[in-house]
Amino acid sequence: MSEDRLLSIQDAAELVACHPATLRRAIARGELPALRIGSRYRVRLSDLQPEVLGAHPAGPAPRAPAGKLSRLAAEIARTGARNA
Repeated sequence: MSEDRLLSIQDAAELVACHPATLRRAIARGELPALRIGSRYRVRLSDLQPEVLGAHPAGPAPRAPAGKLSRLAAEIARTGARNA
């Protein structure tokens, strides 16, 4: 494949295994360069490299627990799990 090949958002999302909305948000934030052709966006294949997208080789970062569980998770992480 040519590095300058233009891909639709859908094709690019399938290639990098993410949802098209994820790429649209990256474009809106200016994190992913894109060309607007009419009402549609196209991205260059060369712009989908991991270092451009900020992808981590081990996959997505784990989510932090939300709400009341976050305090408990932080306490367990700080002190270690103990059997009661």
